[in-house]
Amino acid sequence: GVARTIPPPDRVMLVLQRSGREFWTGREWYSRAVELPLQLAPGSRAGETAFSLESRLPERSDLLEGPYWLLIRAYESGAREWHQSLLVRVDIDRSKPISLITWPLPPVVGGGEGHAVPDAPYVSPSGEFPAISGEARDSQSGLDRVEVAVKRLRDGAWWTGRNWSPEYAATCTTREAKWTCSRNLPSGIHIQPGRYQVQAVAQDRADRKSTRLNSSHMSESR
Repeated sequence: GVARTIPPPDRVMLVLQRSGREFWTGREWYSRAVELPLQLAPGSRAGETAFSLESRLPERSDLLEGPYWLLIRAYESGAREWHQSLLVRVDIDRSKPISLITWPLPPVVGGGEGHAVPDAPYVSPSGEFPAISGEARDSQSGLDRVEVAVKRLRDGAWWTGRNWSPEYAATCTTREAKWTCSRNLPSGIHIQPGRYQVQAVAQDRADRKSTRLNSSHMSESR
């Protein structure tokens, strides 16, 4: 990195901490703060000092899921107090988010304690496309967004919110954990009797996507 002060800093401090107040020494995690060794060199601009880490960063076996913080401080020449400070958070996230569609659902047999009929479609009694609802969650970096898409099964076309397209398109996008997609759904001349597939794909802030496409089939009849 680069630190900039006037006059140029002659000392830059770097500390790496993870939750539980453990600090990286360059080899292992330790219970007290450790300043990592840096190599300093003149920067390319006036007042700049370039720095690079001389020890290794934690690797996969040293990293647990969760938040980490990099603290960087630059000290002016001869000064005891730091002049600039920067705190950067990094999240280690190896878990994929979870995405569910809660409506529409396949029909249930056997009353309240029954079970969904395998591969049976939800049948719209009105012949109109129902609002789509669902939930998504991510326990580490957090939920970034959910894409909800509608696919027409007879030709594989995707609903863009205005028309059918052979290319994938999201009908709606949300950042809410509990969401409902009720606008811009196919209607009128754009919906014909047949089967459609609804899918919701969640993506977290580490750009990981839900493991599978959660889908619900429906049959439109008039």
